[in-house]
Amino acid sequence: MPISPAGAARLKRAVALGKAKVAAFTFLGWGRASDAISGQDLKELLFALAEREDGFKVAADILSMRLHSDNDQKIEHAGELIDTGRLLLARPSLTDRDHNLDFHLRKVVKACLTGPDGVDAARALCEYMKKGFSDYSLSAYSWGQLLQGLFKTQPRVALEVFLSSTPQPDGSTLDIDDFNDPSDRRKNPLDEIPTDELLRWCEEEPARRYPAAARAISYFKSEKDAPLEWTPLAKEMLKRAPDRVGILTIFVERFSPSSWSGSRAAIVESRLILLEQLGDLSDASVSDFARQQLPVLSEQVAREREWENKRDSDRDERFE
Repeated sequence: MPISPAGAARLKRAVALGKAKVAAFTFLGWGRASDAISGQDLKELLFALAEREDGFKVAADILSMRLHSDNDQKIEHAGELIDTGRLLLARPSLTDRDHNLDFHLRKVVKACLTGPDGVDAARALCEYMKKGFSDYSLSAYSWGQLLQGLFKTQPRVALEVFLSSTPQPDGSTLDIDDFNDPSDRRKNPLDEIPTDELLRWCEEEPARRYPAAARAISYFKSEKDAPLEWTPLAKEMLKRAPDRVGILTIFVERFSPSSWSGSRAAIVESRLILLEQLGDLSDASVSDFARQQLPVLSEQVAREREWENKRDSDRDERFE
């Protein structure tokens, strides 16, 4: 049975009374149940739900599925639904408990935050997430798809917020390495930005932005059964940055992961080949620095491997 205008009014009244559990309204996102509800009625209903405890998730789920249904039927999204998405995203309520919400919010971002009209909501959402990452109330691991959507839909806003070195009011700062943790197979959200666009952003304030980007971008790529290679973006940064040695220093620091599985010595060793690939750069200082770092890092790998072997040997003896 399609939901009539009178039915939509009863739903809004049910939310206002507060007797029905918020989770019960999740069914409006199933089976295209909300398709017959007008954009204005759904907007009012979702706002009312979002005001309830744990209501943001339910409202976002319903909106995401309505947007998905519109796309599937090749129907243009109602303006009220776009407004709803922007207003909801500007006042988020996120926890790391529900990974499905990450998926649904990316859909809402894609539909509602495009263009100049989406800038303010995108900035508010990015600021909210940055604070959550900084004070550890949120984890970048739990919001990979949402981050990808933000960097793809509003790249400049996301870059300005997440790669800014300005501390939060409480003095906390963002650990930007969360975006490119080599210990898992998550996609780096900065990969969503075209290389030329990210480089243009860096060129506007090169002394500050090149180092900030170097700490977060994917600096190497790997193919099956092939050695690592620099990404095109990393190579361009090593050619264009005002302090090229400084940028390479940041990349070298990232050779050694802060979290990993298996042998860290093996991980670092696999990345040393990147230094051997810098001979074609016109900047001799970068090539010289790379040659100087090779024996230093090789020695570190040897020490790390010796420690790992001793650790494994001691562990095996305890289990015998």
